[in-house]
Amino acid sequence: MKKEIPVSSYRIQLSQSFCFEKARCILPYLNELGIEMVYTSPYFERVKNSSNPYLITSPLSIAKELGGEKAFFAFCKECKRLSIQHMMDIVPNHMAAHPENPWWKDVIQNKSTSKYAPFFDIDWEGGDGKLILPGAIDIHEKINYRRFFDICEMVGINIENDDLYNLYFSKIKEYVEKGLVQGFRVDHIDGLKYPKKFLDKIDNDFPHLYVALEKIVQDGELIRDHFKCDGSVGYDILFLIDQVLLDKRGEELFTKLYLQNREEEASLVEMKISYLNHYLISEVNRFTKAFGVEKENLLTFLANFPIYRTYIDQGDIDPLDREAIEYAAKFTKGSFFKEEIYQKEHRESLIKLQQILPAIFAKGFEDTFNYRHVTLSSLNEVGGDPLQFSISNEKFHQRIETIFDHFPNTMHTLSTHDTKRSLDARMRLHVLAEIKEEFLKTFNSWKSIVVPFESSFLMFFFFQSLLAVSEKNNISRLSDYMIKVVREGKYYSDHLSKNAPFEKRLKEWVFFALTDKKAMEVILPFKEKVIKAAEMKSLCALVLQMGLAGVMDIYQGEELLNANLVDPDNRRAVDFERRKKVLKDRSSLKMNILKRGLHFRKEYRELLQKGSYEKMVTPNHQIGYKRCYKGKVVTVMINKYGNTPFPPNKKSIFPEDLPFYVSIS
Repeated sequence: MKKEIPVSSYRIQLSQSFCFEKARCILPYLNELGIEMVYTSPYFERVKNSSNPYLITSPLSIAKELGGEKAFFAFCKECKRLSIQHMMDIVPNHMAAHPENPWWKDVIQNKSTSKYAPFFDIDWEGGDGKLILPGAIDIHEKINYRRFFDICEMVGINIENDDLYNLYFSKIKEYVEKGLVQGFRVDHIDGLKYPKKFLDKIDNDFPHLYVALEKIVQDGELIRDHFKCDGSVGYDILFLIDQVLLDKRGEELFTKLYLQNREEEASLVEMKISYLNHYLISEVNRFTKAFGVEKENLLTFLANFPIYRTYIDQGDIDPLDREAIEYAAKFTKGSFFKEEIYQKEHRESLIKLQQILPAIFAKGFEDTFNYRHVTLSSLNEVGGDPLQFSISNEKFHQRIETIFDHFPNTMHTLSTHDTKRSLDARMRLHVLAEIKEEFLKTFNSWKSIVVPFESSFLMFFFFQSLLAVSEKNNISRLSDYMIKVVREGKYYSDHLSKNAPFEKRLKEWVFFALTDKKAMEVILPFKEKVIKAAEMKSLCALVLQMGLAGVMDIYQGEELLNANLVDPDNRRAVDFERRKKVLKDRSSLKMNILKRGLHFRKEYRELLQKGSYEKMVTPNHQIGYKRCYKGKVVTVMINKYGNTPFPPNKKSIFPEDLPFYVSIS
């Protein structure tokens, strides 16, 4: 069977309040919008009443809370009727460490003698033959099973075990054979012991399925060529679009403001070491013993590791992996990490070490550094780099060409359930770099009126967040958000040892700041201006994405202006009835542009999937490219800053005078 590559996809978050039945009811709307593939959050049985769909208790049955198998079949049947492909979000790295998981329950009862014990990644020797569950005193110090990052409620599984693989995929295989599933989103591929072998198996068992990896790459890094997949879920392209649309002329001011308001000299290496010592201390102790090295030397090595992970197996070491190890080893004492680590007796431990590298990078960088080093907070994104303010047109074109040369069918997205801020929120912040003097004047005026808080850094962070967020329920949303900010940053408070008095003072201050009439009178007119400018900037991002090859991915609700913050804010219920109405009455410019763009991608499928990418030489305030195939040419052009429209272009798919166009010739 031939693999069919869709030109667009749409992510739906399932929950008890938005089950398969409700998801089925929005499929005709998505079809009319122009979507070709849908995928949802995981839907296998999970811990009851949990809001986390990744707390899977059984991969052999559809969650009853979502409607069970009957509702799942009805959803898939409607997909088939509308010719919409269905991609499944599979989770091969972890399951719920919970008694409702029958395999885990059996291991708790029977320890290493359980027939399910080989399914889980447990260090029985380190626990003296016992399974050490989270304790009340220090939950991270003694635990002897691999977790998803530092989440004790999730246990790592050994998907490379053939018995587990065959059982885990038995139901999935049945659904694929029935024609209910046409693709896989592979969650946290970097957590697996042997990602390449797993993808080889998937390719062998499901060769006709579209496969996208949830995988973060660093600036300039690519998914390894030998990985059998269609690409990633698109954080790399999100980062490129973000960066090329940001006005570099704002860098000096926002860097200066950060330096004036910071309360520390943020060190990423120190934050990673602190994270390791507090949240991954059991893993640190285990590998210190396995390698026979000093703990501090191991911490230094791990904290200086430059990429999410290496992909070493029992064969020769890839030069890219050796380069990463050598970089981190430069900061260590002695010769172990420079020489001995490559020796045969350390290979198994090195392979296992790779599975915790993503946690160090993700939690040390994304969920700590990103909340403590903040110039313009739209830079602090998953897969991004807050130290790099913007990129040139030339770098954008070069990276886009490279990505699509290697993975022409990769997904690309502008918002996901894991982004720190939605597209519209980020573009509101981006606009600030273009009106930096007015921002400074407004910020200073607000600070002179509002009751001061004890942390000037949090005031600076909060002010940006207030400008970024949408207009509804701001007090509760921003109050909850700021508590998450301080816990993630782990400076004023953290998840392990909450600073309750500080958090109470912060919540009270947020309330006072948002109910201070004079302070809000300063902010609101400026915010209105920002919102208006950002609307066009969001559309520019959308159009820049629109002409790319691969699969254009839309996160639920993003068809309309949707300025959300990090989860759980971005996982709130979506008003689909309103969106259905707006699609028909055409009252939203964003939805109109998106619909035209999605249908344009369907109409010119072959050109977009197979055409060449040719950069256009433009002034710095513009960026454009052409896609060429068999004599047909699509030209995509945008004005990056401001709202300056292009002259009317009869060949454009957008007839309005807008700061962008997409023309066909």
